[in-house]
Amino acid sequence: MVNYALLTYVPGLQRENLIGRPYGVLAEACGISGADTLIMGALQGETHRSVIGEYGDRTFAVNAFPLHSLQGGISGAVSISLEITELLKLRKEIGNMERLSLVGQMAASITHEIRNPMAVIRVFIQLLQERSGTAGHPYYPIIIDELDRENAIIDDFLSLAQNRIVERKQTDINAIVRTLEPLFSAEANYRGISWNTAWTTTYRCCC
Repeated sequence: MVNYALLTYVPGLQRENLIGRPYGVLAEACGISGADTLIMGALQGETHRSVIGEYGDRTFAVNAFPLHSLQGGISGAVSISLEITELLKLRKEIGNMERLSLVGQMAASITHEIRNPMAVIRVFIQLLQERSGTAGHPYYPIIIDELDRENAIIDDFLSLAQNRIVERKQTDINAIVRTLEPLFSAEANYRGISWNTAWTTTYRCCC
């Protein structure tokens, strides 16, 4: 006996070409040695359960059992194969999702550790700014703004890790770029680069 499901995996193979013929014909059509198949082992009394095997780009869980006659001898064997290709892919994807979830939880914990010293730095910068009065160093507001920006980035990251909804809002890109200009100037000065800016057009975006 052979079911039609098996024939779908072996192109060109017909049921009428198999019934009544040696099992080796099927094995040869599949490109394997009949003597090495589990069903041949089952004819010798062996029992095989969920043995993983590959055929082409597909993966199967193969079972093979001997059939016993009323007298106790082996009268034949049966082999049942279940394709588990998609199941293994799904299991792998679930495993990846679990690992990503774990990484997200770890990252969320790390960001909390980063946020704490940032908060302390911000407080001391504010104190220095207040004590320096109106003639204080112009870099104090820049440092505070950058700390706030980093804190906002951490909030966005945590929203992804915790599946929170991030609301979009209209933002002036020119204003953002202008706030970054002192940072670019400091980096350019560090690298010995001279540069200049020109503001001509106003753009807005939602982010």
